[in-house]
Amino acid sequence: MEDDFTLFLIQNSQTGGSLLPLAPGASLDDGLMDIGILKKMTRRDILKAFGLLKKEGRHVFHPRVDYHQFKQLRIETPDPTAINIDGENIGSTPLSMEVLPSEVRVFH
Repeated sequence: MEDDFTLFLIQNSQTGGSLLPLAPGASLDDGLMDIGILKKMTRRDILKAFGLLKKEGRHVFHPRVDYHQFKQLRIETPDPTAINIDGENIGSTPLSMEVLPSEVRVFH
């Protein structure tokens, strides 16, 4: 897909900071990542989408938001664009991601 975007939200869990329901369809063990794509929006649309987000993740129904699940993703931009993961700048585009199901084992 090619367009102007405001924000990409990539999650493997339903909630993010402050328990906001960023990816209401996400599951930790489904082998997929969820992505919410906020297309280019006015400030008014961003505020409306954020209001819907706080209402049980209903932002995914905003007409300028696309919501998908993926196993592989590649993001390319005409010019290098900063990539921020959980508040940390990790580099710039292009970015490639692949879900590796069952690659991490947690023991308690």
